[in-house]
Amino acid sequence: MSNNNASITPFKELIRDKFFSVSFILMIIFFLVSVILIFMKINSLPPQVPLFYSQPWGLEQLASKDNLFLIPVTLGGILLINLILSLIFWNKSQFLTKVLIGLALICSFLTILTLIQILLLVGN
Repeated sequence: MSNNNASITPFKELIRDKFFSVSFILMIIFFLVSVILIFMKINSLPPQVPLFYSQPWGLEQLASKDNLFLIPVTLGGILLINLILSLIFWNKSQFLTKVLIGLALICSFLTILTLIQILLLVGN
């Protein structure tokens, strides 16, 4: 029975940390906003949108508008991985946990900005 308490305790402690809880709520909001934005705009978008900005200008940057869902899927993966790593490292290094969460928050923010930029660029 103490094994269950040991596995639950890091999560409870992590949730009590104000930085983690505020950051995680913001990340969830960014995730939900990105999904909602895509669903709201998907029908008004052209068949192809610029998604791969690291490619040379032109056709190489274009992807199907359905590929916009890669943005929230990637963001969800980042959130999940960071939650798991935060639970693993909380008792060993709270500083490392906060760095992981801070980086995930920055990635979430930049991801939603990128999505908004794409939608403004091609949206009507």
